[in-house]
Amino acid sequence: MEVACFSKLKPDVNRSDIYFEIIIDLGETTSFKGMRFIPRQDSLDGIFDRYAVHTFDDMKNWGEIIGEVVWWGASNRMPKEMWFNQPVNKRYIKIGAGHLHANYISLGEIDIIK
Repeated sequence: MEVACFSKLKPDVNRSDIYFEIIIDLGETTSFKGMRFIPRQDSLDGIFDRYAVHTFDDMKNWGEIIGEVVWWGASNRMPKEMWFNQPVNKRYIKIGAGHLHANYISLGEIDIIK
């Protein structure tokens, strides 16, 4: 699954305090065991090194955080994986990203691991 997004902040915003969210609609309730994030490969711009993942079944009832990761060294462009303790059966995924390295967020690819 490929997800594309682009959002830009004003240049004077303190990037360390910003928290972006990406919401993915899988189209139907889907079982998955983890996620793989492939950072942007051509630049550090938009790379983030902290994120949290929520899952939920409808847009009104956000689920609890099912995983949080801090990647030290955003210049590492290797894929990052998050595995859950048990399979998740949800329709929506919310990825909250913080500690940005630009005034926007970018990812090369997000994979859902079934």
